Amino acid sequence: MRLVTLFFLLLLLFSVACGQTREEQIHFVDSALKRISNRIVEREASFTNQIEQIQGVEQPSITMTSAAQEKYKYRETEYKKDIARYAAKKAELNMLSEDCRTHPNDNEKLARLVEKVVAFSTELGLKSSVNITSQYSNGTHTTGARVRFQGDDERICGTVPRYSGGLTPCTESLNIGKYYFWTERSDKETSNKEYCKYIINPDEKVQLVEDR
Repeated sequence: MRLVTLFFLLLLLFSVACGQTREEQIHFVDSALKRISNRIVEREASFTNQIEQIQGVEQPSITMTSAAQEKYKYRETEYKKDIARYAAKKAELNMLSEDCRTHPNDNEKLARLVEKVVAFSTELGLKSSVNITSQYSNGTHTTGARVRFQGDDERICGTVPRYSGGLTPCTESLNIGKYYFWTERSDKETSNKEYCKYIINPDEKVQLVEDR
């Protein structure tokens, strides 16, 4: 319990260090819940279609072996469980979101909600295509910088930052969530390592200023 509490306190401290506001967190949650809702609708439609196909098998006792019949029944049951689980998870997140709105000063509650939203979004496979560019302080675009990035939870846990697949300008496919981004040349930081941004929309842009 103490470790969990410490984790959320660290989340709050990193949020403050990043200059992140409660409004930004709420906006992230609202946007994420919309994407989650849309993905659940897609999944439910797919599962329902699969169930209808299973139920539409003609005379299974004649055309299918006993093992095959059990397999189909098992799949149907699992699809129905998934539909119910997704609906329950969506209802839980919506309830927690409303609870956060009624407790505007409880930042720990909001941090917990953000974590749950990110975890469920990852489970659903929600990703964003992130276009990353670099420039000097005067606005002149630069190229050829290596991008390093790190999820909020990764930074808290001390996970080694990841490298971009290419040099700027480049594009990365990332799970939704909050990330720190910076550029490097010859293994030295050339932009602010504390720059962070919530990644939520299907397409996102990150512009890094090389001022070091």
